[in-house]
Amino acid sequence: MNKVKVTWYLDMFGRVMYVCDANPDIIESVPALAETYDLFKLRVAADNDLAEQVPDEEEGNGFAENKDKVWEELGGSLNSMLGGLRAYAKQQNNIELFTQAKFAPGRFLQKRGSDAINYANSKLALLTAQVANLADYNVTTAKITAATALSANLYLLNPKPLGQRSVDKALRSQLFKQIKETNKLLKERLDSLMLAIAPDHPYFVQQYFNARRLVRTGIRHRQPEEETANASKLKTAEEAAPQQAASQEPEEGHPAAEGGQPDTNGSQPPTESPNHSETSGETA
Repeated sequence: MNKVKVTWYLDMFGRVMYVCDANPDIIESVPALAETYDLFKLRVAADNDLAEQVPDEEEGNGFAENKDKVWEELGGSLNSMLGGLRAYAKQQNNIELFTQAKFAPGRFLQKRGSDAINYANSKLALLTAQVANLADYNVTTAKITAATALSANLYLLNPKPLGQRSVDKALRSQLFKQIKETNKLLKERLDSLMLAIAPDHPYFVQQYFNARRLVRTGIRHRQPEEETANASKLKTAEEAAPQQAASQEPEEGHPAAEGGQPDTNGSQPPTESPNHSETSGETA
């Protein structure tokens, strides 16, 4: 499992909750179903909270491909502005400031990792402290801000320390484990309870299993030729429901006998639940 698949599962969990929350009377009518659904919601909330803490997986072990471009642009900006600062320091006969403003582009490009970023940030702090005196030397707050943004970008492109990468890996593993446990609760307990109430609430249960399909966003493939076990059971339950209803004639004066629509508490045609366009789905 990866972060993309986690998104697929969290979306599916959300669609299931959308359908169930829209039919609270049906859920609460069965104590075991209500209890299981409450547990499911708690686990989904925990999954979403942890997913927000887990960073995206890094691609590769080295620097990002555009690292060199950012590095050179930052070095050129620092070289230009520090040149202005040295000119100001020379005019003011301030040897200490002149020494602090020294900058060797070639040496900067030889630095790696946090050393280069810390070095750049120290020079930017020096420029910020003197920016009020550097208007005549083509050094402005806007240029310092732009260089600061480049430094921040370089930090993001820099590989994380080994310790942090280990922490991120542990968080991802925990998230994947939780997602699997939540999906197991859905498959082994909630699905079975839904199938049990299918004869009484066929349309609601159909909505539920439509929401249960795992939507693989952006992936096109053929629908599975064989139905899943749950879908087969649901089909059998739906076929049994009309036969059971046909065996019971409506009493005189009942809305159904007069051509009206009976109140079936959840048996109305399903409303569309949130879904992705141009996607394919399968039962998770």
